[in-house]
Amino acid sequence: MTNIKSKIKLFAQSIKNLFNFNKNKIEELIENSKDYLDTQLDLAEISIDTVESIRNLSNNEEDSLKNLLNILADSYEEIEKFRKIKADKLKFKFISQLEELLKTYNRLEDDKNSLKDAQHILEKAQINYNKEKSKSIENQKTDKLRKVKSELEEAKRIVACEDSNLSISKKVFKKEKQEKLKNILDNIASIEEDYYLSALDKISIFKQEVQSINAQN
Repeated sequence: MTNIKSKIKLFAQSIKNLFNFNKNKIEELIENSKDYLDTQLDLAEISIDTVESIRNLSNNEEDSLKNLLNILADSYEEIEKFRKIKADKLKFKFISQLEELLKTYNRLEDDKNSLKDAQHILEKAQINYNKEKSKSIENQKTDKLRKVKSELEEAKRIVACEDSNLSISKKVFKKEKQEKLKNILDNIASIEEDYYLSALDKISIFKQEVQSINAQN
């Protein structure tokens, strides 16, 4: 149980870092979220024993109490089914969304690296051109000067292209990040609300049965 509590705590801490976005944080959140969902399934399995214990206890009681205990067992059983449904929904509407956002982020990082590589090539091309251009007229080789100049122009073109690609990637990522994170939070709220309202409904029915028995006595 301590392990389950620690996983839930890590999940909660990761959620706090949701808008402090970087690759390590999002990978950490995905990992902690998967652990959190595992704890939900673990809790559902653990509760099976509790349900069976309640049913076994009811066998030795009078009809009115036996009926209440069976209703309680049924309520817990249904609540754990709701928990499994919650875990499945969160996996699809939460973790999968984070994984898609991470892919977009990785593409942005790739574009940044491509620009850095292109800039490095441009620097070398500029050095080669300057070196050849600085030579005296008699020592300059026309073909070589033409070649290094062509390489410099091509390097400038590639840098401009990569810079444009990066600018587009930044805009795409910013837009997708805002949309996905909002959707993720909306999904978490809706899924958790559905789970707790469904659980409350089951417990409310049980409470009504208890109050009905008390009124009869």
